[in-house]
Parts: sequence; C-alpha cells; structure tokens
Amino acid sequence: MVFPPSRIPDTTATLRPDSPTGAGPGGRVPLAVGIDIGGTKVAAGVVDGRGRILAELRRSTPGRDPRAVEQVIVELVGELAARHDIEAVGIGAAGWMDLAGARVVFSPHLAWRDEPLQATMESLLGRPVLITNDADAAAWAEWRFGAGRGHERLIMLTLGTGIGGALMIDGRVERGSFGMAGEFGHQIIMPGGHRCECGNRGCWEQYASGNALGREGRELAKKHSPMAAGLLDAVQGRHKDITGNVVTGRRGGVFSLLRVGGKAAHSGSRMAEGISAIEELAHKILAIHAMTDHAAGISFNVGLVRGGQSVNSVAPWAEAEIDMRYRTPEQREAATVRLTEIVARSTVPGTTAELTIKGEFLPMLAQSPGGKALFELYQQAARASGFAVEGEFTNGCADSGFTAALGAPTLCATGPQGYGGHSLDERLRLDSLVPRAQAAARTILWLERAGL
Repeated sequence: MVFPPSRIPDTTATLRPDSPTGAGPGGRVPLAVGIDIGGTKVAAGVVDGRGRILAELRRSTPGRDPRAVEQVIVELVGELAARHDIEAVGIGAAGWMDLAGARVVFSPHLAWRDEPLQATMESLLGRPVLITNDADAAAWAEWRFGAGRGHERLIMLTLGTGIGGALMIDGRVERGSFGMAGEFGHQIIMPGGHRCECGNRGCWEQYASGNALGREGRELAKKHSPMAAGLLDAVQGRHKDITGNVVTGRRGGVFSLLRVGGKAAHSGSRMAEGISAIEELAHKILAIHAMTDHAAGISFNVGLVRGGQSVNSVAPWAEAEIDMRYRTPEQREAATVRLTEIVARSTVPGTTAELTIKGEFLPMLAQSPGGKALFELYQQAARASGFAVEGEFTNGCADSGFTAALGAPTLCATGPQGYGGHSLDERLRLDSLVPRAQAAARTILWLERAGL
C-alpha cells in the first residue's frame, strides 16, 4: 500500500512557472497553513505553492487534551489568516493515521484514539483540511522542495520529543498495509527496556529522543555523576529542572523589612526586666516560613537577620529581610494579609513590630498577543543564529514583569547563559555570548518586518 502524492494538494499546478512569486492569474498567490503537532510544541507556518515559509507561529502543546490541542490550532490559523489569504490547512501530527487520511488512529504522545481529526478541524476552521503523519509530511516536503529534490528514493528521520520516520519510494510515501511504515522510533532495540508511550518496551525513541536525553540527564544528575557536573551547576543542584528551556514567565516578588522592638536589660542580673526582640522575631520567622506552599507557587524566605546590642543583654531590637514569591496578584493580596496578621500578633508580651516593603517585582503572567509574537520572532532569530529555544515558567522574578504588566511585548532571559547563579561558583558561558547577541540583534532588526 502506498500513499500517492495526489493525497497532498498540488498547489503549484495553478502557478505560473515563470513567476518568481508563484502568483497565478491576476497576481494572486494561493497560500496554505501548515501545522506541525508535536509532543511539546504546535508550530504553524504560512506557505506558498513553492514551499516558501512566509510567516511562523509557535505554541506549547497544551498537555494531552485533544480539545485543547484543537483550540490551539484554531487560534494559530485564525491569527495567520488575519494577515494572509489562506485557502487550506495541512496538519502533520505525531501518530498513526488511517489510510484515508481522515482519522488519527493512535498517538503515543497525545490522547488521540481513533480521533476524526479531519472532519473536526474542517468544521472548526471552515476550510479544507488535510491530515497526515508529521514525518510523512516532512519526507514529502523534502522530496518536493528540499534535500530530496530529483531523487526517487528517500528516508526521513525526525528527532524531537520522540523519533519519527518515513519512506519515499519512486516518488510516493510508502505507508505500509496499516499506515505505519517508517515508524523507526518504535522499533524495539532493547527487549524489556524502558516503557514507551506506545505501550511497548525498549523502543528506539526511549534511548535517543529529546525525552530520552532529558531523562538520562536527570538520572545522571540525581546520582551526581561526573558526566552531569555541568548540568547540575546549570540548575543549581536541582536535577528535576533539567529541561533545556528558556524563560517566558516569572513569579512576582516582594522584598520587605520586618523590624521588632523590645526592651534592653542585663542578661545576668536583670534579665526578667528585659523584652527580647530576637525571641519575638524567631516566632514570627517560623510562622512566616510556614506559609510557603510550593505547589501553589507561594514561597517565603527570611534571608537576612540582624539584632541585639551585646551578648550580655536582652535584645532591644531585631529585624529580618523577607523574600515573598507569588504567581498571581490574588496570591499576593492574600499572602500580604496573612503576613500582616503575623506582624501584628505578639508572642512575647511587650514587643512591637513594623513591616516595610522595600522593593517589588511584578510577575510575568500569560503573554499578550504582542508578547507571543515577539517571542516567536526571537525563536526565528535564534535559529538563524545557530541555536534553538523554547519557553517555560520560572520561579525567579525580574524587571521584565513591569513592562509585561503595562502590556508592552516583553522578552526575558535572552542574554548569555551561565550556571551556579547566586553562589560562589557562578560562571558565565563565554561560548554563548556571540550567538545570544546575534539573536537579540536580529530580533531588533526584524521588528518592523514583523509588525511589532
């Protein structure tokens, strides 16, 4: 069984071969949107009949919920269609399709099981939709426009969250009797090995894919292997943070000073007359730290403590500097109320307390359309500079939250890379200086072209 090229629309059939733009009669250029659905990202691009990519967008794959993935596709197509005349949509998905190209029979990285994706997306998008396996689509595109031009036989291997593959034989995508030919990533190379998302054990993609590399890195780091020393430095010893992503969201932070007053007295002869500010501060610190809820994204840390006047006297004063981190404005408000209550409540009779906010960073929350467009432009600039970036939420905070809160398209953490932050071993990776600077410069130069 073969998958003929006729199943993929031949948009060049109506184009004038002598036209450098691919324009047909009246100068009109037929365009389509191509969607690549992977285990970690959904990428979209506007392409013309000559295979040229005119615009790109990218979103993170929203978990394993099929409806959420479909909504992301609708948003991407809608955003691109607002700027381009789109005739049709092609979807390449990680999974096994039926031979008619209408249903996703099974997807190892998404929760699609016998999903009528073509009919669903045509209903949602109001345009003709073609679906196929992502590696099959990539193989056909390379045969038609890229490295496989002029060749009748081609093998495609795709490396990402998993491993995919496809075969081109005599100008056709060979799909096999059940539509699964070329699934090299699910060949068993290690009988009884790691469990794969497809249900088998020992598949190749469990040993050589992006997921596999992340797992191996975390396992080596967890065992403190010398091979993972650089990884551990980069994530400050937190092996679970080995992801390879960059920052697109941050928590907010409030930095405050808590000052407690007491009464001095000689600690030998008149201790009973004193009122210990340090003792009261200790009670407050325990109550403040108890408010930390890592799962909810709320944390409190007392990083500096000072107080007292001499070793042989009851401390008349004490103070602590508090670092509060939060994700949402509602969390900040609720945590501030609780912190104020702790400050007002005295455990040691006769003490006083005062809380002063010394500084604050606003959180970077959900990106605005402009922020998403800016990040996607930076991703293109990064690829042109020789490296790839993805985005993730980080527990740190920074000045970027202020511009993001004002609605300005904002990027953060685009400078040179380093490791061992906030420690005596903090270092800068010199080899990241030039490519990161090039990516930033390209992003600035391309702003006007991107309409930003």
